[in-house]
Amino acid sequence: MYRILFLFILALCATTTHAQFTPDITADTNPWTHLSFKNNPDEFQFVIVTDHTGGHRPGVFKRAIRRINLLQPEFVMCVGDLIEGGTEDKVQLDKEWTEMEGFINTLEMPFFYVPGNHDISNSVMLEVWKKKFGRSYYHFIYKNVLFIQMDSEDPPATNISDEQIAYVQNVLEKHKDVRWTLVFLHKPMWVYESKKTLWDRVDTLLQGRPYTVFAGHHHTYQLHTRYDRQYFTLATTGGSSSLLGIAAGAFDHVTWVTMTQDGPRMANLMLDGILEPDVRTEYTKSLTDPLFQRQGIWTGPLFVKQPTFSGDQTTLTVRNTHADQPLKISASFEIHENFRPVPRTFDLIVPPGETRELPVAIGISHKTEHKNLTPLLLAWHAQYDLPNRDTPLIVEGKNRMVVEPLLRVPKNKRPIVVDGHLEDWKNLTIQVDKPAQVRQNATSWDGPKDCQFSFDITSDDQYFYVAVRTVDDRVVQGKDLLDRNKDGITIMLNAQADPNRSQNQGNASGNLILFLYPGESLVSDNLPKGLQTACVATPTGVVAEIAVPISYLDAQQNAPWHHVRLNISVYDYDEGRARGAQLFWRPDWTTGQSYAGSGTFVRQ
Repeated sequence: MYRILFLFILALCATTTHAQFTPDITADTNPWTHLSFKNNPDEFQFVIVTDHTGGHRPGVFKRAIRRINLLQPEFVMCVGDLIEGGTEDKVQLDKEWTEMEGFINTLEMPFFYVPGNHDISNSVMLEVWKKKFGRSYYHFIYKNVLFIQMDSEDPPATNISDEQIAYVQNVLEKHKDVRWTLVFLHKPMWVYESKKTLWDRVDTLLQGRPYTVFAGHHHTYQLHTRYDRQYFTLATTGGSSSLLGIAAGAFDHVTWVTMTQDGPRMANLMLDGILEPDVRTEYTKSLTDPLFQRQGIWTGPLFVKQPTFSGDQTTLTVRNTHADQPLKISASFEIHENFRPVPRTFDLIVPPGETRELPVAIGISHKTEHKNLTPLLLAWHAQYDLPNRDTPLIVEGKNRMVVEPLLRVPKNKRPIVVDGHLEDWKNLTIQVDKPAQVRQNATSWDGPKDCQFSFDITSDDQYFYVAVRTVDDRVVQGKDLLDRNKDGITIMLNAQADPNRSQNQGNASGNLILFLYPGESLVSDNLPKGLQTACVATPTGVVAEIAVPISYLDAQQNAPWHHVRLNISVYDYDEGRARGAQLFWRPDWTTGQSYAGSGTFVRQ
């Protein structure tokens, strides 16, 4: 009985809350918080656009109109300064208004005009305004909210006439019972009180009712509080601006207002934060992916045979072979305490289907051991200007150039059995007690005494071998433990030809990634045929061995293999920790700390 009564009440609630909502009720507990939908018919949304002039930036207002159509408000307000104006030339004024009205007429909802000083700064402009729009101040009521549009240029400039004050007073007296009053005008008249603009009379008339005031003109955003009410000066929608950002109140935006039962709720929407559905397509993805993967802009690795680095030559390569549009590149090396690259900056346009190679001399202030050199950073800005797109397609990034020792793959002189026992290896020559990067729960790693590892490589005519051994103060294993809540080893290998090998990142095509845990088998459809793996637990850690068929390396390079890129990471999990730490020999290829050619070995 109680079950039936509960279902009846819940269904009744759903019916009264939203006639179109029919819940799937199958239990006393359901996967939603409540059924009080935000669909009050007295609530509504509108948008406010702000200053477009004073040296407008072409394209911004047009883009704003397109973004507003995406948002679908019920109507659009403004705070004036729509055209540059400042002239008595009617031909020029007609040209400017024709352009502006062309933008506004593409709106799918009503637009309400408010005059600014750029719109009616002289008698000729006022005549044009009245011919086009009639009144310079007016009002309307929408869902019991009073909207008053005022003229802050009721001649002379920065002035409100006695006639306009009388109009506002009459409107307010006739509509005393509205739930809220919203006032729109161009100049924030309350900051000009010393000029006796009569705004104090408007403030007095507004008292005793809930209200909010919106203005523009200053091209910077600010919230003022007067008489315990909110007075806003808005920033710009394409007008002149320093664009210094939020802290300076200098940005392009539209204001989204939701009129609720408790008054207006506002949200300032940056134009760049309102994205159209085609913000990313298969086509734009094809243009940008090579840039994100660092294959479009490539700086070759700096390898040294000696412990010290005394300078080298490298090449900056920009590939636009994947595109049908020109690629604009601006790049510059950041200031470094040791490196002296020449040239330091680059600006070039690479035609579609082409590649540009620029030689770079990497000088150095004095000979330095390569292990003490911090990375040299190349910051770059890549841009495609696409037809039928109002904003350029931009990718920005930084390439890290690191001096790497030239690592060689020795020829194997003894048979190796991949069984997780390292009697076949003379020793593991590469010791990692200071990882290049620690990820996951980095604070859970307490240093080399907690966990460290060593590894080595070799090859013969059939296989490329890798062996890894960890030394761990606490070994955590067991099949019953959740994935990653145990110690393990990951081996990542890429044998492609450059630039794919040196520039490849993450789980991209061409990366062989092996996750090795004691007692567990790899499950993957992409493992090379003939791959051998072994992983065992020891009293002091974990041991892993792999043998990758040479045929796989050859196929990856479409030739007898010559280079291979390798990374090793060890997962150290200590019981009682929320997560373990992942220790990397070279920075994780998926992160910005990775650099071209890290962990490259050359066939001996």
